Amino acid sequence: GDRSSSIYQWLRDFYAERTAEYFDGPQNLGRADDFLEELLLTSPVVKKGKNDKSSIIIDPLGIAEKLIRTRCEVSREWKNLLAEIPNDHIGLRRQLFSRQMQSTEAADKQSDSVSFGENDLESFM
Repeated sequence: GDRSSSIYQWLRDFYAERTAEYFDGPQNLGRADDFLEELLLTSPVVKKGKNDKSSIIIDPLGIAEKLIRTRCEVSREWKNLLAEIPNDHIGLRRQLFSRQMQSTEAADKQSDSVSFGENDLESFM
């Protein structure tokens, strides 16, 4: 409702004002953490509601906590997905191994069919 819309707008503005400093172009490792630190150090803000009779308190500390929790959830999901990669690649590895074995067998058959005469053998010595 009105509260979540106000929080969203505040966070969007906070982010937009700092995009160039923390997110655009090449950045040093940890710049996103610096952004969160600035968010954590920001004082709460009181905004008027749409009807001007109510006030909404924007709590940057609470917003940062939600962002950190969401980041942890995403990290856990990525970790679980990455743990499954070896299982996902078993079929690919089997196909690759089969093709390598087929090409090795073909090369062995070709080298078995090559015959050398006595004069040919002298050229190797």
